[in-house]
Amino acid sequence: MIKKLSLSVSILLLLLFLASCAPSDTDEELPLEDEEAIMENENMRFIMSQSITGSKWLVTLRLENKSDIEKTLLFPTGQQFDVRVLDDNKDEVYRFSEGKVFTQVVIEEVVAPGDYLEWEHSTEVDQLAGADQVEAFLTATELNGEALDEYAFFLSQSFAGK
Repeated sequence: MIKKLSLSVSILLLLLFLASCAPSDTDEELPLEDEEAIMENENMRFIMSQSITGSKWLVTLRLENKSDIEKTLLFPTGQQFDVRVLDDNKDEVYRFSEGKVFTQVVIEEVVAPGDYLEWEHSTEVDQLAGADQVEAFLTATELNGEALDEYAFFLSQSFAGK
């Protein structure tokens, strides 16, 4: 009787193992992620990350306030960021702002200590043929009333699908 019980348990465990190894019926693709690009300026951390899921490329930009005081950013238009994708010759193959019209209004964004702002943009991977490098920057012109350099918040990293 003990032999029958141990044989039954062994068969059950084998079936469970084989079932867990069976191919999945879903076509879901796992995202392809690249490492984050990070830069710091004025106690603000600017981070860019990318992922590809199926045919979609997603870029996420995040600006974190690492200081003990509020930070106020001034954007001269409704466009708060831009993303460029370059090929290996440094020619532009894609730009987020290309062909877009942005509101002509000054925008003030206040970031509390320890808080952050985040922007996302996605597009079809097939629009990025030949992509090699991704550049992203914020269009803010002032931080706490002080003028910002054009590339105060600028990042560049390899394209995630490369």
